[in-house]
Amino acid sequence: MRYILAPNLRLRPVPELDSCVVLAPGEGGGPRLLRLNAHAWLLLELCRAGMMATALREAYREAVVPPLDAAAAAESLDQGLALLLRQGLLLEKNPEEAMP
Repeated sequence: MRYILAPNLRLRPVPELDSCVVLAPGEGGGPRLLRLNAHAWLLLELCRAGMMATALREAYREAVVPPLDAAAAAESLDQGLALLLRQGLLLEKNPEEAMP
């Protein structure tokens, strides 16, 4: 499995606030404006390349350990991916599917 950014997202980093603003298409046609914390922003950046789930886990762990320990990093990753998927900012792709 790999994760990729949903189409038509616009990301605007706000590093001075350790966050990123995302303009995403809304379900009713209107845009949604979301503010992501540093961990969610990191996940989106790592997913831009469409890396496989194993590589994503390793890259995320390397980025956040320390200050998080390995178990906390894995939990943070799982929660972050679930939230980004629910919000429609990420898509799951099978390895055989072509990159967009």
